[in-house]
Amino acid sequence: MKDLAPWTVTGECLLHDGSPWLQLFEQSLALPDGQEVEAYFRVAMRDFAIMYVTTPADDVLTLRLYRHGPRRVERALPGGFIDDGGEPLEAAQRELLEETGFRASDWSSLGSYVMNSNYGCGRCYAFMASGAEQVAEPDSGDPEDAELCLIPRKRLLQHLRDGDIGIMGHASVIALAQVLGANAPVRTGH
Repeated sequence: MKDLAPWTVTGECLLHDGSPWLQLFEQSLALPDGQEVEAYFRVAMRDFAIMYVTTPADDVLTLRLYRHGPRRVERALPGGFIDDGGEPLEAAQRELLEETGFRASDWSSLGSYVMNSNYGCGRCYAFMASGAEQVAEPDSGDPEDAELCLIPRKRLLQHLRDGDIGIMGHASVIALAQVLGANAPVRTGH
């Protein structure tokens, strides 16, 4: 097996600071074979959690809302940003309550994943939770107007096939939950 080595950052310049949401850096790199790469870009974004959450009736909590990136109404799983220095599971539980008004009793990790292998773009922490019950009204404080929808597990897969779930992070978490299910937790990343 070939011995692979990491690239060395020889210089970095902040091009845009849109903190706390996004920072764009231009890097100079030295590759293991001696090549030098100028103008390599790194995008720093906040880490976030996405949750696949089921009720005792085995319905999956989803949100139907407008997403400005794809410029369309999408079906999505609950999710949100992790505060700097915060714990991913605590953020997931907080976001679930804020976005849906539900709490879940049983949580497991589906892993953590870098969103773009070349540029970074934040790490997604995926969770699966069950036993969710509504304990409050949703109060996310987000500008989006979201509709909470409880979807039977098999019907959710049809929404995925039909393209109603068009954001890769959410589609991936659904697939991970279906594949790993009872075999969670897994560990990836860090």
